[in-house]
Amino acid sequence: MNALLMAWETTVEDVENVLRSMGKSEGKAEGIFDELDCEEIAEAALTETKFEKQVAAAYQEIENQIREDNLLLSVEG
Repeated sequence: MNALLMAWETTVEDVENVLRSMGKSEGKAEGIFDELDCEEIAEAALTETKFEKQVAAAYQEIENQIREDNLLLSVEG
């Protein structure tokens, strides 16, 4: 397993939290989670040293991936 993924683990709950903050249905979280690049999320999180900032950076990366890759649309079809 990649060392980054051992240091930061993205979960379906993280995706649910991001979707909730975006005002979207949390029911799509599992399908979206399967499409995320978790290594990129870990890299974003680990640019910070404080846990709260790590979470914020990870959630921002999750949101970026959802928007950039149109993941809300891809899990609807």
